[in-house]
Amino acid sequence: MAKSAARATAEAQAAYAAAAALTAIQIGIDLAKTRDYTAIAVAAVRERARQMTAVQIASANPASAGTESVYTVQLIDRLEHDLAYPVQIARIMELCVRLRERLLEVRRSVALHEPWLNTGPRLALPIPPISIYLDATGLGGPVSELLETALKDDPRTREMHLYPLVFMSGERFTRSGARAGEPGRIGKTYLIARVQALLATACLELPKQVPIAPELRREIDTYHVNIDASTGQETWGAAGPGSAHDDLVTALALAVVDDPRRRRVTYGPRLW
Repeated sequence: MAKSAARATAEAQAAYAAAAALTAIQIGIDLAKTRDYTAIAVAAVRERARQMTAVQIASANPASAGTESVYTVQLIDRLEHDLAYPVQIARIMELCVRLRERLLEVRRSVALHEPWLNTGPRLALPIPPISIYLDATGLGGPVSELLETALKDDPRTREMHLYPLVFMSGERFTRSGARAGEPGRIGKTYLIARVQALLATACLELPKQVPIAPELRREIDTYHVNIDASTGQETWGAAGPGSAHDDLVTALALAVVDDPRRRRVTYGPRLW
């Protein structure tokens, strides 16, 4: 019995350590337009000591210079074709609620085995923030407004953050517009370059055991840019035979586009 209790304690401590390292859950959603599907990707973000590799991802936060964020894709899938947008919003809401319940379940499980882990401000197991990055280009704008309303109306999802993003050419990324309520802007060049950089630095772990994984890898490998010689306008998308879709790689890129460390508030020494 003592051995069993010791094992349970060790498992609880390991679960706590893994959960405590989780800094955020990020959801990327690429909404269906004409021929694509609506694709959804969920990434768990953890922080680790920075690995020395050939390509470095710069940090905007000096306090995090010795660390980097690692993204583990926990789910990536498509919704059925031709679903009405209200139905899609309902499915997204179901996913958000399940994610939150899973995080609460982990906290309850750890607390059950090790009550001291869940007492006191230093040892309490926090629930990481859940953020949603939604393609708000074209029809995505009205859909993002409906989703925002649904999130705020449900007490289980009220604290989740929605970042609608409009795609454009170039390498810029802003989470919100110049005025309140405006969507952010993101360049497809920035979006895909970030995925490539995360893969090159082993900061992105793709799913291997899900049925759609080979198609995701194919989309990553065939994604390309066309530049109009007369206008200089960029067009990103799938290339080659059997590569008609780019919804999976776009949802993936949206799920890993942001680094939670950049939103961290740090405090300097008091001056008076």
